[in-house]
Amino acid sequence: MGEYINYFAIPETLFECQYYESLTTFEKLFCIELLNQFNQTEEFYKSDFEFAAKFGVSTKTIQTARNKLKDFGLLEFRAGGITKRKKYLATGYNYFGFHDDIKKINNGELEKRYSKIDRFTFEALIYYAAVKKITLEEVLTYIALFYIYDMQEGTDSFRVTKSKLSELTGLNTTTIVKCIEGLYKKILFNDNTAHLFEFKLGYHVIDIMKFSYWASPERGNNLWLYETMKMRIEKEKEKLINEKKAKNYKGLVRRFYEMAGKRIQTNVIEEGALKLAEIEGYFVNQEEIIKAMEWYLNNYCSSEKRTINKFVEYVKANY
Repeated sequence: MGEYINYFAIPETLFECQYYESLTTFEKLFCIELLNQFNQTEEFYKSDFEFAAKFGVSTKTIQTARNKLKDFGLLEFRAGGITKRKKYLATGYNYFGFHDDIKKINNGELEKRYSKIDRFTFEALIYYAAVKKITLEEVLTYIALFYIYDMQEGTDSFRVTKSKLSELTGLNTTTIVKCIEGLYKKILFNDNTAHLFEFKLGYHVIDIMKFSYWASPERGNNLWLYETMKMRIEKEKEKLINEKKAKNYKGLVRRFYEMAGKRIQTNVIEEGALKLAEIEGYFVNQEEIIKAMEWYLNNYCSSEKRTINKFVEYVKANY
């Protein structure tokens, strides 16, 4: 699996930022994911499909979060998309304000602190949220606990006020308590005998004991989980891409029928094939056009089959 970098940093400035406070739970976790990514390289490329697959959300949700951060002046990127030859291009991310804060802290330019978050633990929690074992709110609550845990030098027992957790997450105290209880019940280790932490609820405070996190996959203990997470992302990414292609196929067929008028004259079919090659936003090579028609034939059974088959024959012979 190569060298695995164990930690990434979350600066105090993240939680102090009014823009961060205004974000949804997912958008806050996307910020933390960006810190995770920028920690590994100053610039990176990642497709919307991959981010969406990782979190179990739509590409539109990723784009909305990304654009909101850009509008706040916190993120700079070059949006990807589909080329005229129908190749998917990843989005290039080249600046994130909170990552810049970490560099300033390290250089002594900013008198703030940051907490080191265990990378594999964050990745594992996102995986469990994506497969609906836990909620995004529970992930955010645990990250807040880890932030406090590391800020007080990693003592595995500590006390935190409910209001502090609410401040760090944006969740109300009732939800915070439910998230603590949910994490305790849902995440188990050592044949279901150990928990992420023990806890005791007070009126205004929560006592956390035996706070723990996932061991690094490079040690072998969690290599199976690491591989499972990777395979799931690839599978979900492929599914999202295929869904996108299916929409394009449907659009391709619709455009053909707009031009052909559901007539089967040879000249109309030929014109349709040539015109489709010029339509921006749809697949244009022979293989993809035929796939579009075959997709339509498999999903719709009607008298239109004759027209579609003639079109496919023409494309195979001439395109």
